[in-house]
Amino acid sequence: MGVNYKLGTNLDLKLLDEVQYLNDKFKDKDIKITELFGSDRQHAYLTARPEFRLPDVSKSDFEQFVKSCNDIDVEFNYTVNSIYPGSKRFLVEQKSEIMDFVKYLEDIGVKRLTIANPILMDIVREASKTIKIEISTIAHIDAVTQIR
Repeated sequence: MGVNYKLGTNLDLKLLDEVQYLNDKFKDKDIKITELFGSDRQHAYLTARPEFRLPDVSKSDFEQFVKSCNDIDVEFNYTVNSIYPGSKRFLVEQKSEIMDFVKYLEDIGVKRLTIANPILMDIVREASKTIKIEISTIAHIDAVTQIR
C-alpha cells in the first residue's frame, strides 16, 4: 500500500500540471496525490473559509478544473464544511438550491463532499444517494456515537 496525499487547491489549472508531474515522478515509489479539495467563492456560506480566501472562478473554469482533475486520475472533493452555514430555517429555505448544487457537482464529476453540518449531510444524501460524503475534521467527531 502506497502513500496517498490529499491537497487543498485554489482551482488554478496550472496546479494540475505540477500534480501530474509529481505523480509521474513518484509513481515507481507508489506515492501519489489522489485528491484535491476546495470550494469556490460563489458558495462561501457553505464552507469553513471566509469568502475573501476562496477563489473567484467562473462556472466554466470550475467545470474545466474538475474535468481536468478526473482526466489525470485525481479526485476532486468539494468542501461544504461550514459548521454553521445558516439557521435551520435558512437551510430549509435554501434546501432546493443546495440540492440542485449537489446534483450539479455530481454531474460535473465531483467525487466527494467534505461536510461538517449534520443537516447539510441529510440534504446532500437526499439530493444524491451516490456521492461520497466525508465528515469534516472541523466537526471534531471522535466516536461513532457522535455521528448519531
